Amino acid sequence: MRRRFGRRRWRGGNGGEGGSRPGIDPTWLARVAAAGLVDAASLEPVRFDDIPDWLCVVGVGPAADGTRRVVAFSPASGTAALLGAVAAGLRVAAEPGFSGSVLAVAPSWRGADRRLLGLLAGLPFELVALAAPGLAEERAVEPETQAATFPVPPDLVGAAFESSAHRALFERGLTGLRGLAAKHGGVVRSGEGAAELVLLSRAVASLRAGLDGPVLEALEPSRTTWRLAGEDLVEALDRLEGQLRKYLSDRRIRDGDEGLRGAGWEALADAAGARDVRPWPAGGEECEAIDFLGVDPAAGPVVGALRRRL
Repeated sequence: MRRRFGRRRWRGGNGGEGGSRPGIDPTWLARVAAAGLVDAASLEPVRFDDIPDWLCVVGVGPAADGTRRVVAFSPASGTAALLGAVAAGLRVAAEPGFSGSVLAVAPSWRGADRRLLGLLAGLPFELVALAAPGLAEERAVEPETQAATFPVPPDLVGAAFESSAHRALFERGLTGLRGLAAKHGGVVRSGEGAAELVLLSRAVASLRAGLDGPVLEALEPSRTTWRLAGEDLVEALDRLEGQLRKYLSDRRIRDGDEGLRGAGWEALADAAGARDVRPWPAGGEECEAIDFLGVDPAAGPVVGALRRRL
């Protein structure tokens, strides 16, 4: 049975059916073609039912070699252009006798856009990504691969040491961080190659495995590093707590979003009926966006974020 895909000629942007978000002007495709960014003399706007016109605009045109070019353009986001290109490409490539390539075009491609590009593989068509700043110049975009990182529990970070003395010292330092977390209402979590102490929704200190032994680092209110030896661990933890008290007593912190989130996440979790709650659970890029994870009474996931203004 031949499958038919919902596709229709452009009849003007309406923000999507039932939506109020303005659609992208399809005349952008004429500018793309006129700038010579793709080897097609013209691009006819085409709409797909499941590609919102506020996400990107899609055009199809003939190339000089007789094949077709499918172009998805977003004036604001490489990711939007890429999503549109993949969705449109999968539908057009399924049509009998399709021959050609699919292009995702955007004025700029951020690191997150390139990482998404690097994840794509096994598509049934050739996919090309182009950055066109001001639609004046063409620059091929290289996918950016992101090394897989697998955070380990804080207790295992010190397992990297060959020396039993270093492992034991790391365990003592980790116990000290957990004491500070309990004392000041924080949490110790896994970070990138380190155990992190989080207070008031912000990573304020870390303990990692250095080349010559454990390394304790204060991140707030100023960055200070101590390379630990057995005799100076207590002093380093005392100095760390001294810095943390300055951070916690800062009126801008207490009265800002950090203070609100630190004081209110438990009430928010209770209001959501969440259980098995983990505060500030995720390390890494933009790690402080989430204030807690948990499950509801029906065993569904609950994600909480508390702000004065979202």
